[in-house]
Amino acid sequence: GLNLDTPFIDPESAPTTGHVVEGNDDLDTSDSGRELWKLNVVLALISCWIACMLTGWGSIQGVVGQDDEEHHTAANPTVSRVNMAMVGVSQWCALILYTWTLVAPRLFPDRDFS
Repeated sequence: GLNLDTPFIDPESAPTTGHVVEGNDDLDTSDSGRELWKLNVVLALISCWIACMLTGWGSIQGVVGQDDEEHHTAANPTVSRVNMAMVGVSQWCALILYTWTLVAPRLFPDRDFS
C-alpha cells in the first residue's frame, strides 16, 4: 500500500519557493501604480452594471387586489431606456474589442499578440 508517513519528496532536493529578483532586471514596477486607477474604474463600472442587471433595476413590483391576490411587474420607461442603453453600449464595446483582436495582428505584424 501507500505509506503516508514518508514524504514524497526528499527535503534536501525539494524546490525552493518564492521569486527572487536581483539587481536591475527588466521588471519595471515604477509605472504600475499610475495605470492601476484605470483598472479600478473599469472594475467599479462592471460591478455596477452587473448589480443593475441582476437586481432587475428598472422594474416596479406591485400587487393588484386585496390580500396579495395578484403580483405584477411594471416597467419604468425612463429607467428601461437607460437599461437598454447600458446593454447596447456594452454589446458594442464587446463587439469592437473582439473585432480589434482579429484585426490588430494584421495591422501590426511586427508585434507579438500571443
